[in-house]
Amino acid sequence: MSITVTDDGTGIDPALLPHVREPFVTTRTAGEGRASGLGLTVVDSLTLAQRSTWAVHRPDRAATATLTYPVE
Repeated sequence: MSITVTDDGTGIDPALLPHVREPFVTTRTAGEGRASGLGLTVVDSLTLAQRSTWAVHRPDRAATATLTYPVE
C-alpha cells in the first residue's frame, strides 16, 4: 500500500532533497517562524520501524512524498 502527499506550498529546494532525512535540516529561512527541522527525521524513523519505505521528490515546484507499507 502506498500513500502519496504533495505539498502545494513552495516545495523543497532541490539542493536539500538529499538531506531531508537528516535532523535539523529545514527549508525555512530566518524570520519565517520557528522550525526545528525534525519532522521528516521523525517520518524516517517511524517508517523504518514499520519495515516500510518513503521517498520525497520534486517533479515540479511542489514536493511529493510517497510512503510505501508492506501488505501482509
